[in-house]
Amino acid sequence: RVHGGRSRHMVRLGCTVRVTPLHGPVVQGALFDDNENVITIQLDDDSLVMFPTSSVRDVTCIDSKVRPGFLQTLPAVDTKATQTRLSKAIEKEKLLRTQVGKGVSSEGQALFDLLAKQLPCKWESDCIVVANQVRVSPPYQLDNIVGGNDSSRAYVKKAILALSGTP
Repeated sequence: RVHGGRSRHMVRLGCTVRVTPLHGPVVQGALFDDNENVITIQLDDDSLVMFPTSSVRDVTCIDSKVRPGFLQTLPAVDTKATQTRLSKAIEKEKLLRTQVGKGVSSEGQALFDLLAKQLPCKWESDCIVVANQVRVSPPYQLDNIVGGNDSSRAYVKKAILALSGTP
């Protein structure tokens, strides 16, 4: 049973189907699973693509024969590797969230992003702290740089000038 838009078709698992989502590209592969909420397609590289049935415009059976190499069941999952990947993804997301200033101007965020490409940076309220030495406060201009040594301040000044388009 495949639910495509309003139509309902009887299609055998493993047969080749074309899924036309409401948004995004058409996908073709073997029907891996079909339930009331999700249609799962196995691609040629054996990866799986899942579509919420509510986001599918149409499902068309291309070939009713079971595709050679069709996975009858999912391969074993390495839960330790999966947990490691999840932990890394969560840590990366936490780091990314700390790099977005709250209530800062777009110029301030652009300066932070530029400086953070080369040096460790963090937000302290609306001030950018570069390498735990230099602070840049709003409005993030040359006069708003304090701390650090001459070379670290010069680096921050170059970044501000680069963003302002001044050579």
